[in-house]
Amino acid sequence: MKNNSPQKQAAISWIILMIGILLAVIGAMTAKEYRVNLCLLIGAMVVIGGIVYHLTMMKCPYCGCSLVGYRPIPKECPKCHKKFEE
Repeated sequence: MKNNSPQKQAAISWIILMIGILLAVIGAMTAKEYRVNLCLLIGAMVVIGGIVYHLTMMKCPYCGCSLVGYRPIPKECPKCHKKFEE
């Protein structure tokens, strides 16, 4: 089985979100007269993509139980009780 630990998936989704926020901030700072520029639009789309990635990929690699909303990320699945690989 591939190492699809929830911690790894959460880290990937946070990286995607931070890149999107950075692009959106750069786009907002370089926009003229409150107009949407390409960098701001791409940043917003990357943020939306990061949210969708988080909602779809944060699940148990064994049983598929959703782990969205668990803070901190549990060390084992709350449904099947198998431990996640680090």
